[in-house]
Amino acid sequence: MKKIYVLAAGLILSGSIIGQGVLNTKVYPKQKADLSHVKRPVTGVRDQSKSNTFAAWVEPVGDLMVQLSIDETGASTGNSQASVVVCMYQDSTVTQSDPTNGTMAVSEVMLGSVLDPNSQFLQASLSPYITPGQPYYLDSLEILGSYVQVNTSAMDTLYVWITWGDTTTSSAAFGKLKCSTAFNAPLSTFRYEVMCNKVTGAKAGPGNAMKSTVSGTNMKLIKYVLQSTDASTVATNAVGIKAINIPMTTLSIPANNIVSCYYEFVPQAGSYTPFSSCSFAFSGAPTSQTVNGFAGCAWQQSSPAVDSLASFANQQIDPNGWNMGMDYNSYQRHLAYGATSGWNTIVPGNLILAPQIYYKISSNFEGVSEINNDFMLMQNQPNPFTTETTVRYKLNKSASDVAVQIYDIRGVKMYEKTEKNKQSGVYSLNISDVNFASGVYFCTLVVDGAKVTNKIIKQ
Repeated sequence: MKKIYVLAAGLILSGSIIGQGVLNTKVYPKQKADLSHVKRPVTGVRDQSKSNTFAAWVEPVGDLMVQLSIDETGASTGNSQASVVVCMYQDSTVTQSDPTNGTMAVSEVMLGSVLDPNSQFLQASLSPYITPGQPYYLDSLEILGSYVQVNTSAMDTLYVWITWGDTTTSSAAFGKLKCSTAFNAPLSTFRYEVMCNKVTGAKAGPGNAMKSTVSGTNMKLIKYVLQSTDASTVATNAVGIKAINIPMTTLSIPANNIVSCYYEFVPQAGSYTPFSSCSFAFSGAPTSQTVNGFAGCAWQQSSPAVDSLASFANQQIDPNGWNMGMDYNSYQRHLAYGATSGWNTIVPGNLILAPQIYYKISSNFEGVSEINNDFMLMQNQPNPFTTETTVRYKLNKSASDVAVQIYDIRGVKMYEKTEKNKQSGVYSLNISDVNFASGVYFCTLVVDGAKVTNKIIKQ
């Protein structure tokens, strides 16, 4: 019997909570991963002279939970998350075992996350990195994981898919699933839709033929051959977690687009035997290993304990944007639900499992500026507002075209008032009876093509 020992930092067998009448809520015994040696990349400082010029590292789910005051220590009380490792393998007959639950299939696992830089929940200022109409760059990626290397001559690979697109129903890269059809109560009403990556080739048998179905204009595939320096030092009851940098060229992300990364571990051909009984064990002393392995690091809901449907909490879901974790598991998607349910065409978001992927984004976009010598947009009053609010702006010189626009956090225009041939002076615009849901919006003043934007809040 071949065995892979990834010793007890913890594991969650990546299970879907999406399905009609079927829900796997079992959480396997785990310990919080020791991440004390892994430093989060430091967020860059925004250039205040150019309000939308910046460079920053973002871990969308982790940063989201910080702003929502979610405990990331894995505590047993309060709203808490634990860092766990998720076993990944191409052979769907691979199993994992522990003393309590015995042996269970690891199956095929793909892990990923969605980054929505329009969200106000990614930094302490509660202002978005990217405002509507602003393009940006994806410069670098880092994946937290544990590469266990026994055969140093093997060329094991991480397949990393990067996709980007807008959030419309006709998006080139993403699909949407209505929560009312994807989840059982009480989750069926937590929001209207959940984001999904478009994929093709998923199946329930051994091996994984799944890949992005997105065209090259909205997708980048990186095949990163894991290096010996990526390998973890395995010791009793410990898993070395490393930040693995994925070499890439800078990608230009269009305005009003979100971006996603998901990855899979592909061992070198011949370095494992399909249909053999490979095990990930979680107790006891390490023994001789014969096969390389990889485990991704992820956030997993620790408290409330996930032992029933009602225990799920919105701890990893952006309440206004699309930031969330996602996973694909062939057993859950196909053997439990059937390949005809649509799981072979999408990778849905996951409410309980969120891989730790760092995105370095930047922008030198100056189209939206907080300061303009020719005009000024004042903060609306009142703010927050319930039924109506007043927007005031000042023109220091005459203008041919003036527009007041309001966008939601996804970049969808919700309101616009345009006027021609305005003289210099201070103007007021009362906005009432707007059919806005509660949340954060962006008010933009456009004067002869130049823009200035403020954040407004509807209660």
